[in-house]
Amino acid sequence: MKTRLRAIGSLAGHLSDADWNGLQPFLLQPDGLDKTQLGQVIKNELLDALCALNPPPAGLGEVLTRMYHDQQQNEVIRDYAVQHLGACYEQVALQPDSTQALKVIQDTLWEAVNETSDSIGGTALLALKRLSQEYPGFDQNKIAATALQMAGDNQAGELTQITAYQVCAQLAVTNALPLLLAAAQNGPTIPVKMSAIGALGRLGGAEQILFLNRVLAGSQERLKPAAQHALEQIQQTRLASRK
Repeated sequence: MKTRLRAIGSLAGHLSDADWNGLQPFLLQPDGLDKTQLGQVIKNELLDALCALNPPPAGLGEVLTRMYHDQQQNEVIRDYAVQHLGACYEQVALQPDSTQALKVIQDTLWEAVNETSDSIGGTALLALKRLSQEYPGFDQNKIAATALQMAGDNQAGELTQITAYQVCAQLAVTNALPLLLAAAQNGPTIPVKMSAIGALGRLGGAEQILFLNRVLAGSQERLKPAAQHALEQIQQTRLASRK
């Protein structure tokens, strides 16, 4: 593993056409090692290095898109591909005549956002939200509506739901407040409840204080730090609004 990681590190600042031609099959061909943490770390580190290059390798966005579309790829590797599409977008945007390549990446992210049964949908949503705050051409209202829909999807995977709550809070989707309160009260897992409580702190107001105080007085110790922080956020917001 150390040898491969050193080889990946040597790519910084330089990648020959021969190197890139040799790396593409490695990325595009599913491998049994992809099911292991070792294989996942290697491919993640490689994608990090490739997405840091300026200019990026020709067709990097297409390779990432193909990795995501290939259902034979390990789910974690497909998730990494979606994650790195956001970083790839930033490098491609710096290049001339990049309109079509950027459109392909954006379309792929919107496609991936529909995979809510695992973490991929949440990964795509985060990428869209971040890019929309830095680049034109993204419909932030659509992103907010998608986050709201995800937040209310009881069939969505845990990681996607957690991400949806946070994006709703970051984009000030106040319509999500009833969903967040319900998740904070009755979410299926502690991480889901903690995420919902955190989002209440960023998005909520006086109406949520009673519930948060009940959490602090309750028996679920793991929820109390999140509730305390949420109360502090609400109080800070209220104080700021009075100035």
